[in-house]
Amino acid sequence: MSVRVIIPAMFQQSTEGAASIELTNCKTVGECFIKLRNQYPQLGKMLFDEGDKISGFLNVFINGQRIGSGNEAFASSLEEGDEIQPIMLIDGG
Repeated sequence: MSVRVIIPAMFQQSTEGAASIELTNCKTVGECFIKLRNQYPQLGKMLFDEGDKISGFLNVFINGQRIGSGNEAFASSLEEGDEIQPIMLIDGG
């Protein structure tokens, strides 16, 4: 099974400029993000918090639909051909 992770521009310096990454054998968003962290440790620092959970400052989309953040997103299941997009929340006033 293959899925594609769309890498936002703000994360691309951590993926050697890759705008998307194909991953295989991922059944959940969490499994995909762990593979990304193993391949790109700097990206992993943006995807995960210190407790090895998906950062609360990250919204996750599958095929353009928001699935949530944190543990909610980590356990979300994937199917062949899905596109995952992590989006960092920006806080400000």
